[in-house]
Amino acid sequence: MNEGPAAGHQDEKSGRPNQSGSPDKSVAPKDAIKTIRPLKRIAVSAAKFEFLAYGASMALKFFSSLVLSRLLFPEAFGLAVTVGLVSIGLTMLSNVGVTQSIIQSPNGDKLEFLNTGWSVLVLRGATLWIIAVILAYPIAKLLDEPQLALLLPVSCLGVLISGFSSTSLITLRRHLHVKPLLLLEVSTQIITFIFSVWLAWTLKSVWGLVIASLVGVSFSTVVSHLLKVDYKNRFQWHKPSWREMYQYGRWIQASSAVSFLSSQADRFLLAHYIGMATLGVYNFAVILAEAISAAVVRLTHEVLFPVFSQMSRDEPARLADAYYRIRVRVDVMTLLPLGVIAASSQQIVDLLFDDRYAAAGWMLQALCVRAAMTCLLAPVETYLFAVGQTRYGFYRDLARAFWVLPGIPLAWTFGDVHSVIWVIALSELGPMIVLWFGFHRLGYMRWRYEIVGPAMFILGMAIATLVWRELTV
Repeated sequence: MNEGPAAGHQDEKSGRPNQSGSPDKSVAPKDAIKTIRPLKRIAVSAAKFEFLAYGASMALKFFSSLVLSRLLFPEAFGLAVTVGLVSIGLTMLSNVGVTQSIIQSPNGDKLEFLNTGWSVLVLRGATLWIIAVILAYPIAKLLDEPQLALLLPVSCLGVLISGFSSTSLITLRRHLHVKPLLLLEVSTQIITFIFSVWLAWTLKSVWGLVIASLVGVSFSTVVSHLLKVDYKNRFQWHKPSWREMYQYGRWIQASSAVSFLSSQADRFLLAHYIGMATLGVYNFAVILAEAISAAVVRLTHEVLFPVFSQMSRDEPARLADAYYRIRVRVDVMTLLPLGVIAASSQQIVDLLFDDRYAAAGWMLQALCVRAAMTCLLAPVETYLFAVGQTRYGFYRDLARAFWVLPGIPLAWTFGDVHSVIWVIALSELGPMIVLWFGFHRLGYMRWRYEIVGPAMFILGMAIATLVWRELTV
């Protein structure tokens, strides 16, 4: 999974001594340093590849959802969501910011820095799998789902396997050499999809999804060691490198842990309150609602964050102007269609799925509100990370947790599932206040540009509502 925003690179051949006083041993993708292209050209090229890959990924994801929804019952998807949440939760709760540190740091191309980061990730993966084995039975008892006692240890093998992935993935991202990364991502999804359909057809159970996921993770991990970079990872512990990673990543670690509690706890609570079948329906609504917001998060984290980070180091005076030039375009291109989706939610669900998933329609409309706020906030958070203000990520997640964790139980106690979904849909209100406050306090906010996004969302809803009204008259 993605650990968070990432940042760009500096001159790797500076020849400066590292923190231990030894000569620099910088490595990078082959020919990455020899040919220094203008930053704008690199960013535009990377953005094009990101959108192409994202389009292919989403198309495959939707097609996979349609096919699998006809092969398996909603309960199977509810179990798959729960199993995935445990893997995600363990990973997020232990995120020490290794990926971000390698990409952001001036030392991110030094071999001892890379090997230390890889060693941390391997050890973390092994530890997390042991924890998953220990927690499997208690979670199965808590949710009254005996299958989870075996599903969780097997599924979380993916965390163990992915821990061995080469840091070549991070090095290529650091230098915005995204093409091989995106090809690997799409290839992995295709392989996972093929095995998912075959195994779901053969086994007729959630085990098909679990085994297919492990096949995909194994493929990605093996191929990561075959990508063209000028080094091979090995176990190494370089104390200055670890110290730098920890210093940079401590707020990321706190933010990631709280982020899991605030952004993923809704599914655990839903599994407890409404059962696996409704959770499976809810999951399809989430997939549809996040189709656009996930693209914005991906663009800001994987492309704009490296660009903003390099500008913050090299040309800080130009950063705010560049940010808003990009921001306004992104808001128009994403919030307008998201508003259309919100107003057309039931029609979209009825077109794509059978009657078992009809309730996803009203859920999708509510969740589009959350997705719209995510589109507005992702660029703000990325800007703050790029200028070193990582603590605002922690404040954001803390604000969301204070809304979601008490809000869902209260909504269920005094309302119904509709109340619960709307609590989730409005969960970005707290983060919006926190991030906008920090952005304004640091002198970056320009309100005349910030209103463009909400205006586009409302306009999209209005247009779609009028069109559907005319069609149904």
